[in-house]
Amino acid sequence: MAAGAQAQDHELQAHLVRALQSGHADRVSDAAATVLGIPVAEQGRGLRKAVADALVHAMKGGASKHDIERLVLAAAEIGRAGDAVVARAFALFPPTRDTWPGLQRAYQTLLILGEPALREVLGALASNELDSRTTLYALDALAYFAACWPVGDFSEETYSALRDRVVRTLADPLALFPPDGGGYPWDGGQALVSAVRAGVLLGDPEARAAIEELAADADAARARIGIKELAADDVRARIGDSRVDEVRRAAREGLADPRPHADLERDLASGDRERMVDAGMALRRIPVEMRSPALRQALMDAVLAEMDRPPKAKALRGFQSIVLEDEVLEIGRTGDPVAIPALVRSTAGWDAYEPLLGMAEPTLRWALGTLSSPDAREDVYRRALDALAYLVDHLGADAFDAESYREMGDHAVRTLNPHAPGWSLEFTPVWAMVSAIRLGLLLGDPEARTAVEELASTDAAVRLRGVTNPRWIAWIRGEAQEQLEDPRPPWRAGE
Repeated sequence: MAAGAQAQDHELQAHLVRALQSGHADRVSDAAATVLGIPVAEQGRGLRKAVADALVHAMKGGASKHDIERLVLAAAEIGRAGDAVVARAFALFPPTRDTWPGLQRAYQTLLILGEPALREVLGALASNELDSRTTLYALDALAYFAACWPVGDFSEETYSALRDRVVRTLADPLALFPPDGGGYPWDGGQALVSAVRAGVLLGDPEARAAIEELAADADAARARIGIKELAADDVRARIGDSRVDEVRRAAREGLADPRPHADLERDLASGDRERMVDAGMALRRIPVEMRSPALRQALMDAVLAEMDRPPKAKALRGFQSIVLEDEVLEIGRTGDPVAIPALVRSTAGWDAYEPLLGMAEPTLRWALGTLSSPDAREDVYRRALDALAYLVDHLGADAFDAESYREMGDHAVRTLNPHAPGWSLEFTPVWAMVSAIRLGLLLGDPEARTAVEELASTDAAVRLRGVTNPRWIAWIRGEAQEQLEDPRPPWRAGE
């Protein structure tokens, strides 16, 4: 590089460092976007550190989701290049609604960095410079490393430091927190849970003995989080006791089943809102390829159980359900058929169907099995028809054998004539009829087309199929007419 160009580059990077250190949201965001355009190999050490520091500041200062995402992208590029300067920022990454999209990238970067990142986390905890909240994030990162990284791969020095931190936290979690804020009983309890989850994986006798004591003795847990001497009617004692229960449950379950991520399997299966959402957030820390078949199945079971609950009985609401469904999509993109039932029923729209194209044959078998089941629920039945229509539309007439296409056509015709001989289900498929209209026409099935033409022609044809609500009759007729005129499915709207 010519001397003049080097000077200009040095000046640009100095300007970016000043912008990143300014604390002004717009300047920081613009600087992060500019850094993304500079290859990491050409970024000076000062610029890299400024990116990491700006990310920490943004997370503490409640920066916008957009601004945090830009900084995460810039920091992740630095981390993937092997520079652990960003490790502390990512280890302290908060699992909140605004930062949730970047959580997976943050923890994947930590795993790429490996042992240097773990040493940064241990150093941050030893510094006594963290506030209560970031102390808990750092402990979560330790538990993550213990679960995702074989402890035998660490150097003896790093393993010893990790082991000492876990044992010390199990003995006195409050010592981690600033004396003038936090630490009891809420934070102390959460710190113990993280230490328990890491400790059961380390294979260390001293850690195991401490965990066994917590599992067996409620007073030991109460003493650790500073509530043993509180009066029973003290609100702090009541809240603390709920933490004690959480600590002891984690200890008992971890001792009984110390497999990595077994705790998440249990949380997902619990039906408890807080535990399920926490598990969904924790999944963002685990690269998809590192999730065991048992953990993947636990996620699918939890999502499907939530889908099966009536509206007033659902454990999750809004964003909380999105947390889990987004993880289903991640697994589906790997081509794992375990995700098929949850993808087909996803509330995330037609985008959730895209991974099905890479799993066409198992999706076909699942959908045909669902349509043939005498116990099929109407909503699942309808989505099975939608999945078949999606496959037929995208893959054409040669993707499956002739018998499969015949079977699909039979199900479309049967749904369009629900009171003809052979219909064994207990419901009148009002919503499914519209899905069957779409599938039958995409297949080019003559019998299905005849049925669609009948539905489009008169109200009486719809009533003969068991539909009596005038609004539903009008809707089914309208869909039949529209599909006959323009058979584009809804996922192609706007094309």
